[in-house]
Amino acid sequence: MTVLSRLSLAVLVILLVTSSSAQTPTACSYPAHYKIIRVPLQLARINNSGLIAGLDEENQPATWKQHHNVQKIVTAPDFRGVRVIGLNDAGDIVGQMSATEAGKIHAFGFIHGSLKVLAGPQSKAKAINNAGQVAIEQSPGGPFLWSDNKLLPLGGCCGGGVSAINEQGQIAGELNDGEAGYSAFVWGPNRGLEIVGPPAVRSSALAINNAGHTLIRAFSPNQIFLRREGRLTAVELSPEFVSQPRALNDCDVIVGEYGPSSDNRAFIWDRKNGFRDLNGLVDKTDGWILESAVDINGRGEIIGTGDHQDESNVGFLLVPKNTK
Repeated sequence: MTVLSRLSLAVLVILLVTSSSAQTPTACSYPAHYKIIRVPLQLARINNSGLIAGLDEENQPATWKQHHNVQKIVTAPDFRGVRVIGLNDAGDIVGQMSATEAGKIHAFGFIHGSLKVLAGPQSKAKAINNAGQVAIEQSPGGPFLWSDNKLLPLGGCCGGGVSAINEQGQIAGELNDGEAGYSAFVWGPNRGLEIVGPPAVRSSALAINNAGHTLIRAFSPNQIFLRREGRLTAVELSPEFVSQPRALNDCDVIVGEYGPSSDNRAFIWDRKNGFRDLNGLVDKTDGWILESAVDINGRGEIIGTGDHQDESNVGFLLVPKNTK
């Protein structure tokens, strides 16, 4: 083999190794301690770069990131009552706004720096992925996918709601069966609409991650499931109190709140450690009571609300102590 051939082979090996390592997903970690940071927003979502979306002190949509100032998002003057619900990695946000006509709410998106009304009256935009596809629910009409400036109905006889969309365009939510009951569903561009909850039980799909794993709540009895590869596995949360899961990341880590409504506590669940109260994973001398965890990103950073010293309903960011 010539020197040139050996050099070409070495370059090829380096390229293959680099390509392989670039495609390898980051290993999941399950921290035992978190640093807590106060966030000057009413919190909605956090993306994978640590950007947080919510409402500022004037109840206007805004974003914030560690070591940066609050960035206000300008909305149309004839809209009010803004609620931020979804956020993607590009910093696009979606949600709902009330129009000047009484009782009219519209799904909106602030996408690529432009404000868009995405659907007609009585609609909500619940989630957006990195391709700019939006999960929308409308009343009447039920669940929709907004993509390429078009609304695609997802099916079902009698309406329903949506909760999340992943990077494959899969949407999770609940369908009305026409008899005052609801069933958890997942819709995908390839398989269409599928009922995924336990049979003969009311249920709702709360979240879906990029692997298609789905967080499902069943009612009567009240139970939480994680659906992976088509199989339902029960998730054991608080043994004493009702738990309300709020978010799921790509490592199948669940966050939410549990306890009586007057005394909620934030929790985290993962397959290694099971159920844990987040208050036991932060420095108690900081003077926080963490009441609700509302979202978690791929880096394991968690946002939520709690009491801080003499203030209530204060936003917080939890950063794993092994994360820079």
